[in-house]
Amino acid sequence: MITFSMSWWELALMIIAIAVIFGTVALVRLLKSVSATVETAENMMKENRKQIDAIVENIDGITNNTNDITAKANVMTDNLEQTMRHMEEDVLNPAIAVMSKISKILGILKKK
Repeated sequence: MITFSMSWWELALMIIAIAVIFGTVALVRLLKSVSATVETAENMMKENRKQIDAIVENIDGITNNTNDITAKANVMTDNLEQTMRHMEEDVLNPAIAVMSKISKILGILKKK
C-alpha cells in the first residue's frame, strides 16, 4: 500500500499553485475578452472613419444640393405669393363685389 504524507507547507504550496493556475486561466479569459472588445471597437472606428471621409468628400455636392433646394423653395414661395395675390385680385375681390351688389339688390327687394 502506498502512503502519502504531506507537511503543512507542502499543502499550502500546492493550494497556492492551484490558485495560481486558476488565476492564470481567468486572466487569460479576461484578456481574450478585452482583446475581442478592443478589436470590435477598432473595426467600428475604421467604419466610422470611412463614413466620415465619404461625407467630407461629398460635402460640396451636399452643399450644392442644399443651395439648389433652397433656391427652388424660394421660387415656389414667390409663385405661391403671386398665385395668392392673383386669387385675391381676380377671384375673391370680384366675387365679394358681386355678392355685395346682390345683397344690396335683395335688400331693396325686401323693403318693397
